[in-house]
Amino acid sequence: IHEQSLEMIDLKNQTTRTLIRVEETAGEDAELMYPAWLDENSVLVVKSSDDDADLLLIDLATGNTGTLMRHAAWMPAVSPDGRQVAIAAVKDEDMKDPDNAKAQLALINVETGKARFVTQEKDGVQMAAFSPDGKLIAFSAQYDGNTDVYVVPVEGGAPKRLTWHPDPDIVQG
Repeated sequence: IHEQSLEMIDLKNQTTRTLIRVEETAGEDAELMYPAWLDENSVLVVKSSDDDADLLLIDLATGNTGTLMRHAAWMPAVSPDGRQVAIAAVKDEDMKDPDNAKAQLALINVETGKARFVTQEKDGVQMAAFSPDGKLIAFSAQYDGNTDVYVVPVEGGAPKRLTWHPDPDIVQG
């Protein structure tokens, strides 16, 4: 990925194919980041600009690009079965005051495109990863003054703190 384009490299044939250019999606202040494979035919990428970011879904066969989630904040995490995507995102209604908006953990059904928020905390969340069985989502959050790792069931509920280290603990997918 370059800031201005997402490219796929075919190592066998030693060719490069541009999947999307930022000019096709937004103004010059936008950039692409956090690419992730959804499945063998689809790639997720976050398109960020100065005032917002969206999670895009790119169909590799057709080249079509669609917005899967508005107001995305961090890199997406794909569930083990590929049917759900977890991402820190800001609710539409919270964007009325973007300077004070806090990202919550959203779970997107890839088939329907519908999203639901599984956290409702006053402080925002960042970075997410699914457990190997897909039943829990780990994420980083700064609820008690330090960034720590928490888990929440995919159905939602109260987050459970897993780390107590004095330095920031960041979930890595």
